[in-house]
Amino acid sequence: MNTRIMRKYIEFLFLILVLFSCDIITEPDISDSEVIVIAPPDGLVTTASTLTFWWEHVLDAEKYNILIVSPEWDSVVTLVADTNIAGNKFLVTLPPGEYDWGISAFNNSSSTVYTISHVSIDTSTNLSSQLVVLQSPEDNYNTNELEILFSWYPVSAANSYLFDIRRDSWQGDNVIPTYLTEYDTLSLMLKDGVYYWGVQGRNDFSSTIFTTRSLIVDTEPPGRPSINYPAQNGDTLASDELRLKWSRPKISVSEIIDSVIVSHDSLFTNGNYLYFITKETELSLEGIESGKYFAKVRSYDKAGNLGEPSLVRKFYIDEE
Repeated sequence: MNTRIMRKYIEFLFLILVLFSCDIITEPDISDSEVIVIAPPDGLVTTASTLTFWWEHVLDAEKYNILIVSPEWDSVVTLVADTNIAGNKFLVTLPPGEYDWGISAFNNSSSTVYTISHVSIDTSTNLSSQLVVLQSPEDNYNTNELEILFSWYPVSAANSYLFDIRRDSWQGDNVIPTYLTEYDTLSLMLKDGVYYWGVQGRNDFSSTIFTTRSLIVDTEPPGRPSINYPAQNGDTLASDELRLKWSRPKISVSEIIDSVIVSHDSLFTNGNYLYFITKETELSLEGIESGKYFAKVRSYDKAGNLGEPSLVRKFYIDEE
């Protein structure tokens, strides 16, 4: 590169540096500005644990620094948050307690002083807008175990819980007298049946509504199915009725599902059969090739009980 070109290149770099430096130097000074808080108002006392901190934008600010401390700005025990954000809202969930929060606007050259506000999350007042979150068993749970452990998540403002369990519906008869406890678990021995259970959080001033779930206890296996069609061993299925039909001797407390096995082999050798699952009491055999077959049906229920298999039924599908 010759001397003239080198000189032009250096002049160009110098011009870029000057322009960039001027941009930094001339960025507006916002140190005399103030961040105006919109919400929550200073001194707010609330039972809500989720809050949105909201403030007005400051002209020429690039970002904002939000500090949340507990219990006070001048006597910090816990630093809850120290975050830079570009917007003017900050969503946070806080446990019960006393908090100061401060907001400062800044850019590359300056920043405002912190605007400080106080908020209290009350631990002892109105529970009417809160819910007890149930943990286990899950809703519409089916089980063949008689001992059930009920559990729920604690509500910070509650000092006790009312547990209720009823038969068949939430409007049904009580299984036990309503039970007041300070704990978040309860174990009960139940009999076969359909149950609805619920929990209510309480304190000295208020209570939540009941949160409810359903439960099915079923220890009895389903009855043995009986194949009704084809009606006799060795029957040939009609071309317009290529299906199996069966009946069940009883209705289970929990939902019944049937497994159906169809095979060329009367011993149903592993891997040499067709296997179907259905909630119905009939099965279409359309598309199955002609020949001799054996079939059996076995029921199980949603609670995990397995019944006895049906008698094996032999039948033929015509070649036509």
